[in-house]
Amino acid sequence: MENPDDVVITGIFIRCAMSENVEEFKNNLMDGINMVHENPERCDEDYFGVPKAHGFIKNIKKFDATFFGVHPKQAEGMDPHLRILHEVAYESLIDAGMNPAEIKNTNTGVSMGTMNSDAREAWTSLDIDEVDGYSLIGTHRAFLANRLSFTFDLRGPTFGIDAACCTSGMAVYQGYNHIKNGQCTAALVRGVSLVYRPKIAYQISKLGLLCKDSKCKVFDEAADGYVRFEAIMCFLLQKRKDARRICATLVHSKTNNDGYKEQGVTYP
Repeated sequence: MENPDDVVITGIFIRCAMSENVEEFKNNLMDGINMVHENPERCDEDYFGVPKAHGFIKNIKKFDATFFGVHPKQAEGMDPHLRILHEVAYESLIDAGMNPAEIKNTNTGVSMGTMNSDAREAWTSLDIDEVDGYSLIGTHRAFLANRLSFTFDLRGPTFGIDAACCTSGMAVYQGYNHIKNGQCTAALVRGVSLVYRPKIAYQISKLGLLCKDSKCKVFDEAADGYVRFEAIMCFLLQKRKDARRICATLVHSKTNNDGYKEQGVTYP
């Protein structure tokens, strides 16, 4: 029997390589489209053998700052992660059947999952005469969550999470439990990963984690690593009794740690 207090996913929006929304992403998967490609505008240099082909999102430079109430000077120093997160969060509310203005001043939480962002290095390593202070706020990981609460005037618990490859899963775990425990009535759960510079990819390749031909070979004996792929997603979680549409029901969520392993700390 359905429980009115079940936590459900009511709105979903995704932007990733060659996919501007969930429907395009689904169609690309169903049609077997290779969404990994080279992009000279984003990665045109040979960097110690790092593969050039990744899953690149289009138009990461574009952002309607005025629409989201962001001053142009702040927008210039804002991490592209955060710019696109504004757009994806807005779209997820619409997908949930809401007018985004309805969520203002509500007990809605934010659980933001993000791992690496080399934008901070780029924006905070400016020449001294270029420093204006805005880039510190625009690239600090704490503001990837808190800026969204500020923009949409959300009053629930707001957290940024970094748990490496399971970061987005941990964001869902946190949002689910915040609602279950009565800390908020709804939660925007987001995950984001963008590829700016080859330095982080080089570090990953030195660990032997990147495949050299930019082709994942999952469950194959020839598997030799993974491909970096840009994606930004947002879920709106609510209780069933508050939802206008339901995409899925979250039955349970739990986490732990494997502790010590002889294979090393990066072993899953």
